Amino acid sequence: MADTDCPLCGGDARLGEPRVDDRKPIKHIVCARCGEYFIEHEAEGEVRSRDRSAVSAMLSGVTREHSERGSPITLCYSGYAPSEAVPGVRVAEVIDTLVPRSIPDRIDRALQNLARRSRYPGDAVAVDADKDWPLFFAENRQSLGFALSHMIRSGLLDEMTSYDQGGGSYALTVEGWDRVEELSRLRPQSRQAFVAMWFDPQLNEAWKDGLEPAIRGAGYDPIRVDKEPFNERIDDWIIAGIRRSRFLVADVTQHRQAVYFEAGFAMGLGLPVIFTCHKDHLDKCNFDTRQYNHIVWESPDDLREKLKNRIEATIV
Repeated sequence: MADTDCPLCGGDARLGEPRVDDRKPIKHIVCARCGEYFIEHEAEGEVRSRDRSAVSAMLSGVTREHSERGSPITLCYSGYAPSEAVPGVRVAEVIDTLVPRSIPDRIDRALQNLARRSRYPGDAVAVDADKDWPLFFAENRQSLGFALSHMIRSGLLDEMTSYDQGGGSYALTVEGWDRVEELSRLRPQSRQAFVAMWFDPQLNEAWKDGLEPAIRGAGYDPIRVDKEPFNERIDDWIIAGIRRSRFLVADVTQHRQAVYFEAGFAMGLGLPVIFTCHKDHLDKCNFDTRQYNHIVWESPDDLREKLKNRIEATIV
């Protein structure tokens, strides 16, 4: 018997052990479609007020991906400041940064999700049309059927069996595995994080007590160009270092042009970029980055807490 309805898809869901926080109740949802996730009270109200056929379908895809990877996400209200106790991600931020931006992007994410479920090459992976459409970032069963048909026609999947009610079992073809490998090269799964920042004594404490421990605390190895030995031209080293990284942190305090260049190059590669900025410099941010959600910090300790939370919430 269901304990509640899922805020994202509206289907039956179970309530798990809630996350305890002194400031906000954090509900624990276990849904057959959307997976396991946590949701803050005001975020639930925000989600329920949105169009389920569009935005909520994208949110369901993100929560399901995180759940299948064993790292349930915590959804917070778009106006909420996540704390160390609740290392969550705002609903608006999920929509802006974690969902596929186009139909081809959806197909790529779906293929990667099926590959993750495959135990070996040729394994027939079951797809339940009623429960698995979030893995395809599909709005409904019809959208799921469209994605599967396209993947079969494109030679990415072989249909092994089909079900009367939709769905079936599918195996990645050699072409499908080639595409997964290509995507892994475009978005490396390394443990390296590239840090772009102003190399000035004024920001030494921000690095030593903020950026570096936050990245290491989230399980990644931070590098910045002035801390590494190199023999090549510095721009070649930077480009190679960014290519080898899983994501980039750009601290735009003092707004150095090199920091914007490195962030733009990483974004061009499809790598996640996390922008940070001291509160006294936020109003001078470059126009091209003001559209992104910056981590605004006041002290190195504040930066460390907020950055670690953001990495854990958004980098999978």
